[in-house]
Amino acid sequence: MRNIVIILLLASSSLAAQDYRKLKIGVGMGYGVSAPSFSDKYKYSTAVYLEPAYRIDDRICIGLRLENIGWSGLNVTSYTINSQFYLSPRGVRPFLGIGIGYFNSRYNTDLLYGNYSGQEETSLGFYPRIGFDWHHLSISLDANIVTNFSGNVFPPALPAKAQTSTNLDASYFAVKVGLTIGGGKKTR
Repeated sequence: MRNIVIILLLASSSLAAQDYRKLKIGVGMGYGVSAPSFSDKYKYSTAVYLEPAYRIDDRICIGLRLENIGWSGLNVTSYTINSQFYLSPRGVRPFLGIGIGYFNSRYNTDLLYGNYSGQEETSLGFYPRIGFDWHHLSISLDANIVTNFSGNVFPPALPAKAQTSTNLDASYFAVKVGLTIGGGKKTR
């Protein structure tokens, strides 16, 4: 019984000593680079995201992420849950994190010039992340790894060739900059 009382006292004192507000919402945009598999070269595009989160304590944060990125016929929307571990309690706060969730990948391009038909599939994916927060500014690098899905490749209209089936990869890297609403340091 005495051990339970000691654990409760320690837990309540650590919650009271939290320096940062519990709830935060991150919003921002970034620059994404696709995996080269669907076009044999890299594609670059803009990513936008919304990321509400809850701080368990000053070093651990759990959140949700809604992100959209699209380029040249490929659009990927992700709905994920993530966690971040802050390496420093003050000033510039570097963090490591990981997320897992659903990635809705949609290919839709012009068949006249020979690309993929309209294919849409939701698949499981994950992402490790690294970054830092400074006051209400957040910068991160996410490596979004999405499971492959099959799709049909149509060659250009001229010369006429048969369609082929292939695996498509919607994985991408994203460097993002955002602002955090809430979640800042408490004033005493």
